[in-house]
Amino acid sequence: MNLTSRIQACTIGGQILVSETTRQEVGNRLKIGKQMEVRAKGVEHPVVLFEALGIGGRHKLSLGETADTLIELEEEIPLRYEVVESSQVGGALSKGVLTKVSLKAAEARLANNVPVLSNLKMHLIGSDGEQIAGSLYGKVLGAVSGTSNGVSIRFTSISPEIEAVLRRLIAEASPAVGSDT
Repeated sequence: MNLTSRIQACTIGGQILVSETTRQEVGNRLKIGKQMEVRAKGVEHPVVLFEALGIGGRHKLSLGETADTLIELEEEIPLRYEVVESSQVGGALSKGVLTKVSLKAAEARLANNVPVLSNLKMHLIGSDGEQIAGSLYGKVLGAVSGTSNGVSIRFTSISPEIEAVLRRLIAEASPAVGSDT
């Protein structure tokens, strides 16, 4: 039960991860995607996890592809963030900026190094320097290549206020459909 909880904590929205044991039990019917090695709390050795993309055999089920295009922002969005530990918030706030966004993910530059698979609670800062109402939660997926402190973040929860802000920013940054200019 503890290992299952640790594996679940590594997932992002819509993702299914399985251990080596589960992968072996299911056999070659399981369609596998990415593989990763994590150090799970309370487990002596690193755990190899596999992303389950589908299952064959009589089931013939697969998870849909989740292609997501990040929109580069004309103006970076300042934010304050904190790392969420074991479902508890309350750590020190650090600064960062969002540089690219979609409704599911973002790229950001963070003031401090944040380990991969860390959960973040983020507060966006408006152009007036005030915090925008609502919260944004995400999981750090990894470093952005070609940057020293850039990270890729997958959103895990977005308040309606923040979703409205993101929708507006994406609409403003996207080329107008049917525009003559």
